[in-house]
Amino acid sequence: MNVQVSIERAELRHVDEIAPLFDAYRRFYGCVDDPRARLFLEERIARHESVVFVARLQGSAIGFTQLYPCFASVSLARTFVLLCARGLGPR
Repeated sequence: MNVQVSIERAELRHVDEIAPLFDAYRRFYGCVDDPRARLFLEERIARHESVVFVARLQGSAIGFTQLYPCFASVSLARTFVLLCARGLGPR
């Protein structure tokens, strides 16, 4: 069986399906559930303060990655900080 994961850049309309993955990522690092987490994610996308990609398997969001742009004064270059998370898949 050929199973393919698709990747797309997330937009505001994707926040509802990415938010549970974002919450799972935060819980992995010992954070408690926080109702502000969804809004935080939504604001980063809306304000173009991060680039979020969502991974899908058979149409369901299974993971995401989030890139935060920054600048490095030593190398005089723009860089990105990468945040990765893998979801638990459909339940």
